[in-house]
Amino acid sequence: MVKQHKYKIRQDKDGRWSTYVKKEGEERKLIRKKTKKELEGFLIKYYDEDHKSFLDAYNEWRSYHDKMVTNSSITKYDSDKKRYFEDRPFSGQHIDALTEDDIKVFIKEVIDDRSLCQAAIKRLFYYVKDTFDFGLRHGYLKTNPIGYLSAKDFYKYATKSIRSAKPNVVSDVNIGKLWEKYDEDLSKHPDYVPLYAVKLAALTGMRAGELAALKWEDVKSDHIVVCRSQKYDPLLKEYYISETKNGEERIFPITDQIRELLSHIKRYGGDLYLFGKGDEPITFRVICSCMKNKCRQVGIETHGIHAYRKTVNSKMALNGVPVSLRASLLGHSEEVNQKYYTYDVSSIDDKRKAVALMNTQMNTN
Repeated sequence: MVKQHKYKIRQDKDGRWSTYVKKEGEERKLIRKKTKKELEGFLIKYYDEDHKSFLDAYNEWRSYHDKMVTNSSITKYDSDKKRYFEDRPFSGQHIDALTEDDIKVFIKEVIDDRSLCQAAIKRLFYYVKDTFDFGLRHGYLKTNPIGYLSAKDFYKYATKSIRSAKPNVVSDVNIGKLWEKYDEDLSKHPDYVPLYAVKLAALTGMRAGELAALKWEDVKSDHIVVCRSQKYDPLLKEYYISETKNGEERIFPITDQIRELLSHIKRYGGDLYLFGKGDEPITFRVICSCMKNKCRQVGIETHGIHAYRKTVNSKMALNGVPVSLRASLLGHSEEVNQKYYTYDVSSIDDKRKAVALMNTQMNTN
């Protein structure tokens, strides 16, 4: 029987079984059932309602938290819920019965089972922490078993992410092949708007969503203002215009090549958006697909628009442009720029010149 039930269970003169129940702050209530088994079943359910499972608490936390985030985030949370919490014994246990050791074992099991990287571990830990914090605030537990645990305690179990030895940049040879293909196709179909967006990506390193959201009002006499981005809502299944990825506005200078390209876009592009028809923009996925199709058509490795972003940055790094300026032009932090966008794109001639200069400096005779 339920341990927390303190009242006597008895059989009445009419053959029914009865007892009392009482919750804190409420009056005592008489409960009567036809059989003892039915009464015991009621009591088990009655007391179980006072003990939320971890998954119950998590779902309640989500019901509040989801109101403050985007639909894209909600979709990500739903996916993570299936990966991390569903069909796991930990999730079904009463949240007030779980200990710090239970949490450690659970997180380690998920890391091993899903081969989580450090970023995923951090996300998992904060799902667990936020659920326990929520449970504590709502009285589902008296103390928080998280204690002094932190996400960093589990990083040692992370799957090591190996940076590809072959960076996702477009080589000089392939840049030439692609540019030749762009010009050839536009000479035949000058009104094919997505290809102009791909060319602007090659010259600026802008994100596909930023390209799709560019308006003519953003094009100034000597620079382009990058202040919005097109995004996709996976729940509503529709595209929308929002702020840039880092929420900040930036400017990109207009060079002679960019100015010439803009003149062609002006002739064939949209009225409101650079890349569109009338007042409606094309989608960023159309721009990405166009880039990949051109790679296939010239017979090279398939690259997305993001490859141009990394190539533009790496070219500027090779030319001695400081990281602060590169990060400012591309719209991310210096740390991100160095870690994810800077690759060696030097040619053998570049390397030979660098080594020759070093040899000269080393030969002091």
